[in-house]
Amino acid sequence: MSVSDLEELFIYQLKQSGLPRPDTREFKFHPTRRWRADFLYSEPINLCVEIEGGEWVNGRHNRNLAKDAEKYNEMELMGYRLLRFTGSMLKSGMAMEQMRRALT
Repeated sequence: MSVSDLEELFIYQLKQSGLPRPDTREFKFHPTRRWRADFLYSEPINLCVEIEGGEWVNGRHNRNLAKDAEKYNEMELMGYRLLRFTGSMLKSGMAMEQMRRALT
């Protein structure tokens, strides 16, 4: 599944679970960098959600860990909470379980 397919699955699962939809999609959270979060739940919760695609390719992780860490750390330093979900977490139900805990 592509990242956009996983993002659509996330939105669908929120609806099916009776959980609120995020306030913003593709939220530009940094004033000077091009960084965006996939989803944002605004104040007072200030929760960003990232849907991670490409978990594994040929037995190796398919992401640049250092760049992701920089982005996610900056997000936290700016006062946002962050949840990250993989396709496996969406498919297993773990993502919605954690979203329910975060939103209630």
